Amino acid sequence: MKKILTFISLFCISFSMLAQEDGKPDGYEMPQEFAVLRTAAELATLGYKTYSPTALIEAARILASTGYVATDIELVESIQTENEVEEKDSALTYDLMQLLSDAEKFAGKDRILLALIKKTKKDIEEILKMKEETQQRGAEGGPYRMQSRIRGVSYDKYTRRFLANQIASVSVSGDGDTDLDLYIYDMEGNLVTKDDSYSPHCYCNWIPSLTNSYIIKIVNRGRMFNDALVVTN
Repeated sequence: MKKILTFISLFCISFSMLAQEDGKPDGYEMPQEFAVLRTAAELATLGYKTYSPTALIEAARILASTGYVATDIELVESIQTENEVEEKDSALTYDLMQLLSDAEKFAGKDRILLALIKKTKKDIEEILKMKEETQQRGAEGGPYRMQSRIRGVSYDKYTRRFLANQIASVSVSGDGDTDLDLYIYDMEGNLVTKDDSYSPHCYCNWIPSLTNSYIIKIVNRGRMFNDALVVTN
């Protein structure tokens, strides 16, 4: 009888410990809205590299339509691991009005494109004025997006609070010039999940056992800076 009670006690303790650990969701596929935002990032990159006003217009439209609020996530550490890195020129931005302003420059005197840009500005302003409540999903405060310039051969760390028992997701869409890796840690420094595949894009998801802050570490493996779109759900 004592052996049975001991076994039951050990089982309960083990189950309790497991319940406190962060888990992985059943599906690992990136949410549709993340894929859409990645498309917007790729269009913005294409627009600046090829001076395409239509690409910038569509990027602005997509970014505005998703409902992800532009914000600055708290940067807690930025480390450059090498002194000598390659420089590059880049005007890449994910700011809606700056995208359209640059689209105007690329459009020149094309009346059709200028009219389209004017209409797009009006449409986006109306979208931004809408005061619909943002549904909370993974992170406290709702879904956010931000631009992060990660220097060459370096990494940046951000903190973000995520809700318990909800799928937490982080996506990083780079500008294509370097390989980026993404690591998620709890506040004790334990690795929760990672995406270190060879790609300018990364995606991680997990299920927090408790509402808590997590460290988002973005590593730039290349020798030049990378302008990335970072998205949290």
